Amino acid sequence: MTYYDVYVGLNDDTFKWEGGNWSGNFPRNGSPKLPAKAPFMELMFRIADGTYEGKQLDWGAYGAKVTKGQIFDFIQEFYDDQWLRSWYRTQQDIEELNQVYDYVLELDNAGIYVLVALET
Repeated sequence: MTYYDVYVGLNDDTFKWEGGNWSGNFPRNGSPKLPAKAPFMELMFRIADGTYEGKQLDWGAYGAKVTKGQIFDFIQEFYDDQWLRSWYRTQQDIEELNQVYDYVLELDNAGIYVLVALET
């Protein structure tokens, strides 16, 4: 089974923006994963069209350099009131979303972070 995860990665020395090999060159999870797979493709599109500065980091990993505000905007676009009222979301989805939201709240407002789309 293939998983399509989106999470806030650690912007540290565990991966390289330039010159890394394509075998495991992606940021480790900083945040929990966002629920549902819809954000995966949208993040890839935003990297491809230049909305976010980013690129493919590994065979199945894409990363975007984003601010805390951009992360919140991205989350709010996908997990709006309509999603919260939809029949297919679960209580676990809401709990996971709240965990990500709490994680992002703790980030430094001036920092640059990596929003990661990872296919595993």
